[in-house]
Amino acid sequence: MPSQMIDAPNFPLNTPSKSVSQQQIPTEHLSFVDQKMFEAFGATLTNSEGKNRSGYSDEKIWERAATLRGRVYRLPGGIVGREFTNLLADEYDLLASAKNTSERVSMFGKLILQKDKNIRKSPDIKRLLKRRMQMWRDNLFEQLILEAELCDKKLPKSISKMDDDEAILNFSRLVLLGKLRQAVRFLTDRAENGGILQPDDDAGKGKTVIEVLQAKHPNQADAHPDAFIECSELPVLIDIDVTADHVLKVTSSLSGGAGISGLDAPQWHQLLLRQGGASERLRQAIANLTLRLSNTIVQWDDIRALKAKKTCRP
Repeated sequence: MPSQMIDAPNFPLNTPSKSVSQQQIPTEHLSFVDQKMFEAFGATLTNSEGKNRSGYSDEKIWERAATLRGRVYRLPGGIVGREFTNLLADEYDLLASAKNTSERVSMFGKLILQKDKNIRKSPDIKRLLKRRMQMWRDNLFEQLILEAELCDKKLPKSISKMDDDEAILNFSRLVLLGKLRQAVRFLTDRAENGGILQPDDDAGKGKTVIEVLQAKHPNQADAHPDAFIECSELPVLIDIDVTADHVLKVTSSLSGGAGISGLDAPQWHQLLLRQGGASERLRQAIANLTLRLSNTIVQWDDIRALKAKKTCRP
């Protein structure tokens, strides 16, 4: 479904409504709701899937990375782990400063950490990750996604193809990581064709995935004017201040599995807490991005990859 977005330049959100009106932007053609939103924020609400970018952009690579199953290596410690964390911090800094869109940070983990079934020893894994990180610096994204897709295809498609020893090791690993729910789900999973569903895939009962999702959403309706409070002067919006210390505090309560990025809660704990100065850099970069998202009106195209969700087979 198209996502709701704010369609406007990067006006600071702490701009008082009277200064917005001084811009003398005509609003008489706007609907009642849009007029109210413009008075409050200097922007209107619209529904859009975003712009169609021409050429073979980061977005195209990200769309392919999003369909990978997300079987990735655990982030190693030492030099390689810090190098990975620093590179990710660079990407978040670029997004925070509006120099890049969110596709890059969303696909970074999957492209670099994608598992190769023939590479299992720690020294070999570190060498592989270093090579991929250099490819990332060289902007060789097409090569990275082709390698990730090939590796993903060669991995077992379901746990039914694992032997008993491999299944025991995987279950033990999940328990030791504190992921008890995922460990139990692993034991009871018997799906033969798991994975991420595409919008046009069959979802059962003669309907596609997109048709099922659309049926779950009511038709959009305009807000009734009575829902708005009439006031002669709107309050000034105060900037939200976010620091690396806030990120540090929140990190301890992170939980849950990975989304499209491929990085789950234990991976984020490793990134944000256990990589020394690189973790501190990443915490600050995420704080910088949070400041931008909290205190400015951000174009939907810049952040839609961060808001993306995935639908999986049972």
